[in-house]
Amino acid sequence: MRRFYSTALESVEVTKDKAIETELEYIVWAKLTDFKDLHKASRAVKQEQVSMLLPKTDKNLVGGVLRVRKTVEANGEVDYTLTIKQKHSGGDGQPLNTEANVKVDENVYLQVAGIAESLVVKHRYYYPIEGTDLEWEVDAAPDNEGGYHEWVRLEVEVPNKDYKLPELPFPTEEVILPLVIQEASGVEVDREAYFTRTDAMFKQLFEYEGPLVRYIDTKE
Repeated sequence: MRRFYSTALESVEVTKDKAIETELEYIVWAKLTDFKDLHKASRAVKQEQVSMLLPKTDKNLVGGVLRVRKTVEANGEVDYTLTIKQKHSGGDGQPLNTEANVKVDENVYLQVAGIAESLVVKHRYYYPIEGTDLEWEVDAAPDNEGGYHEWVRLEVEVPNKDYKLPELPFPTEEVILPLVIQEASGVEVDREAYFTRTDAMFKQLFEYEGPLVRYIDTKE
């Protein structure tokens, strides 16, 4: 999904005194200097996700994606979450996504896996940001040799579009900053080259293409 930052309406309980809130997410790619930095995370989980892209056509209102994510905690507890996202155009020209989440079971995961054309596998590490309620989510890709590929994908949700990008949770050899931050700094950016590179990295590192007959046959 091509997002340098996105606005998402998260799934929350809506009451008379509580409205759905919007959240912004920055995405950063970084090359790790030392894999031991992953051990400094406050929490780590293993994730697999299958999804179906639903394009915008003349017969629907918007396009989007249907995704089921399997999350395995360090203690072995397994959780399945169905997410439905609609992709809109925000008023400021940035992508606007509405999102709903619901807990499901393994049967739903397997049903969607049978329809999906790809499987995403990643290990997610969480780093709270000192002095804030925010945290970095760092996705590392298993390399089939008991380690990880050197490039990792970082996400952080921020309160508003003017919020400064927090300091990264560890040193890096190379970094690809969000497109919106590069452009705001006055740097001339080749948008097509940016998306071509980041999309290719995500596909190469995290995706398996189907058909997913065995479903759980992953890179681990």
